[in-house]
Amino acid sequence: MILRFDSDATTGRLIGRFDTRLFATLDRALTYVEPSAFMRPEYKRGAWDGKVQLLQTEGSDIIFPAGLVGRILPVLEAFDITPDIDDARPLPPWGEQPPTPVTTLHDHQRGSITLHPDQVEALTAFLEEPRGCLCLPTGWGKTEAAAALLKTAPNARALIIVDRKGLMSQTANRLTERLHEPVGKLGGSYRDHSRRVTVANIQMLWAHLSEYERVLFPSWTS
Repeated sequence: MILRFDSDATTGRLIGRFDTRLFATLDRALTYVEPSAFMRPEYKRGAWDGKVQLLQTEGSDIIFPAGLVGRILPVLEAFDITPDIDDARPLPPWGEQPPTPVTTLHDHQRGSITLHPDQVEALTAFLEEPRGCLCLPTGWGKTEAAAALLKTAPNARALIIVDRKGLMSQTANRLTERLHEPVGKLGGSYRDHSRRVTVANIQMLWAHLSEYERVLFPSWTS
């Protein structure tokens, strides 16, 4: 069996022969109950059980979100299957070897700060496995951690999405101070998306995605 990650970096696929037990177990591993299902008309009338299946088929292949490979591998192991890995995803900006994260930031207004151990732990985890999601609470220091990550990977581009215009300006200004470089803003009256780092208002991004995606997401449109 082959476990392939497509070059789009978002799609994983299993290629091989699957018996019904294996397929059913994989399907259960990638199915969840939508928390707001009870509010949906189709759920109320009994036409939907509230479950969302992330496992799909494409021809004879099984495809799934690549970030959920951690749910796939234990199932294959339980069935005594060791797949051959075919990984076509592009490397992160720092290459195969994750760098040691920057832990101290400087700016003229706030002086120097040193990241807390839990912030360093989160950044280290991200650098080791960058295709994923970090769930971090309010007040944790996400902007400072993002600045440290961008200092660690100075050749990486970043799009930071926020939900309010005021937060967009606040985040862009803080990153400008920490990174010592101009940070773009996309939202309200701002249309500067030519920088290495851009902070975007989600309403603006969603409304004009077709206009900006070639600049902000070149790998999607190349």
